[in-house]
Amino acid sequence: MIENAARNIYKTRILLVEDEHFMRSLLVQALNSVGFSEIREAENGHNALQSLEMHGADIVVTDIEMKPVNGFDLVRAIRSGEAHVPRETPVVFLSGLSDVSTLSSASQLDVQGFLVKPVNANRLREKLTEALHKKITLHPPMHYQPMRLGHASKDAAARDSAAENHATPAPRPPKPQAATQDPSHPTDDSGNIETSLLMLEAGMTLCHDVRARGALLLKDGTQLLPQHIAVLQDLRAVLDTQRFVVKLPEQSP
Repeated sequence: MIENAARNIYKTRILLVEDEHFMRSLLVQALNSVGFSEIREAENGHNALQSLEMHGADIVVTDIEMKPVNGFDLVRAIRSGEAHVPRETPVVFLSGLSDVSTLSSASQLDVQGFLVKPVNANRLREKLTEALHKKITLHPPMHYQPMRLGHASKDAAARDSAAENHATPAPRPPKPQAATQDPSHPTDDSGNIETSLLMLEAGMTLCHDVRARGALLLKDGTQLLPQHIAVLQDLRAVLDTQRFVVKLPEQSP
């Protein structure tokens, strides 16, 4: 189903989840303007789950902040197998980036990226095409089931952030030598390299936390998956650094 959609993206069944009627209308117009026609709409995560049960979808484009079921819990249901679509169904988050603290939770859900509102029609087409063609690597269903995301997790996230701010800072990884143009050659004795966002590859392991406007996005020790790299590229404008210290796949634990 998803493979067929990837071969003919304009026949893709899109589920668009957005609680603001005006914004939803603009997004539908944008999708229509670049050739998409199979679009179903839902005004929150609850209605989206009902739509998935009745009609399915090849890709989900969803806002984050909605009631009674927000975008996080909608995607958690998809990734844990609780929704009536394949777990690997591509998902793209819509975000105004007004609450960067939510990005870490979003990255845990293995989404295929972000679209920043207001969304340009051509960028919308590019992102959906990219999401449909990229291989998705998921954790087992149980990995997603215990997650506490969305509205219910904000207090906990604030507590975690406060605790982190008062904790003793973790030692920084040793600064590697100047990065080489060929990332296949390590730049220090530990086998770490420093590289750019464009040179990141799936299988590399982060040697430091990655933050966006101070909010934790990916933790030190994260082995990069294709969806992690897609998210980093989408959020490059708000990343605290454009340089990354990583271990190469063959040297990752």
